[in-house]
Amino acid sequence: MKIVKTKKTSAKFLLLTGAAACLFSLTSAAEQRPPALILASVGADKDGKSTAIPPQFKPQGFAGAYLAGLFAQHSHDWENAHKFISKNLEIDKSDTELMRRAMVIALGSGNYDTAFSISGQVGDQAPTAENSTLGLLFQTIRAFEKGEYESALKFSQKMDKDGIAEFIQPLVEGWALTAKNELKTDRLQGNSVHLRHAVMMSSMLGKGEEAKALIARALSADESSAEDVEFYADTLGALGETQKAEDLYKKILEAMPQSESIPPKLQAIKDKKTVQAANPATPKAGLSEGLYDMARILYQDFSDDSARVFAHMAIYLNPVKEEPHLLLASIAARNERYDEAIKHYQAIPQNSKYFIDAQREIATLYEQSGRSDDSIAALELLAGTYNDMNALIQIGDIYRSREDFKSAVDIYNRAEETIGPKNILPDYWDLYYARGMAYERIGEWDKAEIDLKRALDHEPDHPYLLNYLGYAWADQGKNLKESLEMIHKAVSLRPDDGYITDSLGWVLYKMGKYDEAVLYLEKATELQPYDAVINDHLGDAYWQVGRNLEAKFQWKRARNHAENDPKLIAQIDAKLQGGLDAALPIQEAHSAVPENAAPNDKTTAPDTTKQQ
Repeated sequence: MKIVKTKKTSAKFLLLTGAAACLFSLTSAAEQRPPALILASVGADKDGKSTAIPPQFKPQGFAGAYLAGLFAQHSHDWENAHKFISKNLEIDKSDTELMRRAMVIALGSGNYDTAFSISGQVGDQAPTAENSTLGLLFQTIRAFEKGEYESALKFSQKMDKDGIAEFIQPLVEGWALTAKNELKTDRLQGNSVHLRHAVMMSSMLGKGEEAKALIARALSADESSAEDVEFYADTLGALGETQKAEDLYKKILEAMPQSESIPPKLQAIKDKKTVQAANPATPKAGLSEGLYDMARILYQDFSDDSARVFAHMAIYLNPVKEEPHLLLASIAARNERYDEAIKHYQAIPQNSKYFIDAQREIATLYEQSGRSDDSIAALELLAGTYNDMNALIQIGDIYRSREDFKSAVDIYNRAEETIGPKNILPDYWDLYYARGMAYERIGEWDKAEIDLKRALDHEPDHPYLLNYLGYAWADQGKNLKESLEMIHKAVSLRPDDGYITDSLGWVLYKMGKYDEAVLYLEKATELQPYDAVINDHLGDAYWQVGRNLEAKFQWKRARNHAENDPKLIAQIDAKLQGGLDAALPIQEAHSAVPENAAPNDKTTAPDTTKQQ
């Protein structure tokens, strides 16, 4: 068995996610046409002029609300989409497709009562199998939430056997029977998600031997995710199989040496303490877990609308479950709905293991939406209340992103004093990296070099760190042989990174190997065609090999993209007037590290939403 960091989606699951995406799709063929044609379908001609329409429609209200709802939906603003489509329903309650849309949008916006009140009508009226399946799914979830397990079974069994029902039906059946103290797992053997739920059901009913047999079957797969293996190890440990649990924990640690959850569990076994498996407390919570599993798979497949609906179903069945809120926050953030994402992160309670990470994410979203002061205030609260040094380092990163490097250094120094210089490694090694970059930008190279070398000693294979230090040395014309080795290594780790490829070309240039430099700098401009420094470097290299016209062309391109760098513009203007010899060498080291290559490698959200 090979342990992989994240779950891989099988071909069969991809088909299921495709079926789920189709089931929850809110975009019909008509809606893909221009607005004028959409208006025509509700009472306008091709020029948008009003035509005779049935008396039950009110063009101003119906068409306006309909189009506004479409716009809100496509903008991922589900709350406003719900408000607009509700206006449509007030006008026409006979259109099944409209009701289907209203039901899905109501659930996806968190309006559960509205969604489930519509579901019965959709299931009864729907003329198509798609609508029928959707209505039945909603009715199944509603019955399960009420504890009406027989009704839930009946609704689910009426669904078409293919598509999403292939995933949902066995879970509904298994958890409904578990609620009645019966164990049935024969339909839960075909994939990793179902097998994990079968183990949960067996554990909930105290069927230890059945759980062990199911775990053995699950672990016989060629590949298993670290998350699943950890759950099975926890379960085995709780069932008294401590040696098997310990062996699995060690395998996880071999595959993922940075795991923070495994060492305490190994220590617990050594201390003869029982590790508790994360089993759901009730059958409702169990089915909620299954719905969340589907939401996560859909999210990883970028089917955000469907993932949103399944995540809300999970919350409906288990309101205290936190992971769906984290997933919904990730969906919202991915679609630049920052306030909505913040709202979901704020739903994580203070006693949650996810609380601090969620608060950090809130601070990040504040920063991304231009609310830097709010971001810093939130992080200061974390640092002060919870002694969270990552939050303090994140404040420094905000100042560094603003190019307020002096303030960044001050914050990083404060973090070092609080942590204690002897305690920075290994957990806070990135403090050295971040502070080294800030020192370099304020011209304190000696201090920058010390920090960057400390970070590199701890992370010798970090491509951006290798690149940053190697480039800075090359730009100063020092340690060129060592720079070349470091950047060659960085290129081997990130061959398609234009900034790192530029660094390799620039080292070769500094060593006087102009022909070789041209080759790498040309590739760098292909990878990053609009970067001023990279184009400037290629111009210099062309000049050195006698390709003067091409050199001037590259310098002109560099000048066009150097609008925020007066010093570089002045140097390029001098080159354009009198060639390379007319300009002073670039003294200031232009960082070859892209802005989005932040030095924080720490995971700031649980593996449930990412891999994010």
